[in-house]
Amino acid sequence: MPGQLKLNKFFWALISLVIMITGFYLGRIVESGDIQLSSMSAPKRKYDFKNINVVGKHLAVIRSEIEAVQLPDQDSDVAILKATVYLNQAVDENLSYRLYWDSDMQVEPISGTEGELNGSAVGEVQTVEFRLRNFSHASKKVVTFLVESRQQGRQFGSTAIISSRPEDSMEYIAPAKMESAQQATNF
Repeated sequence: MPGQLKLNKFFWALISLVIMITGFYLGRIVESGDIQLSSMSAPKRKYDFKNINVVGKHLAVIRSEIEAVQLPDQDSDVAILKATVYLNQAVDENLSYRLYWDSDMQVEPISGTEGELNGSAVGEVQTVEFRLRNFSHASKKVVTFLVESRQQGRQFGSTAIISSRPEDSMEYIAPAKMESAQQATNF
């Protein structure tokens, strides 16, 4: 019986060795392209990371921001918003813009909420001013500024959002909540 046990271990070790050698040579044959297995029939892609166009928010074709120049306390007063547009790359068409909001917010525009920015050159900063009623600290409302254009047949755009009560948004609330949680747990 001890002889049988040694023979059994030797047999499985030999089988394992044959499987490993077969796998190694089969892998080399497939890698060299002499044969292709049906499950590996997709062509191999060689990536060249040197030629990838890096695109991030800071390198976007168009970048926009919006800020409140005057934000009243009452809905009956006029709010003045200023949108700033940065053009980082040349575009084929003029920049078109619009200001929009949900219909249930009942924001009332006083001056135009859409139009075109003519003659935008790369690196040039352009601003647009909007006057609105019913956009104040009295109730939380959100307005979105959208600017877009086309470049080589593709549409590019940028959006910026502003709230009438930024102190209620998570960017302002989260740090205070984190600080109170740290004080409560003594971290």
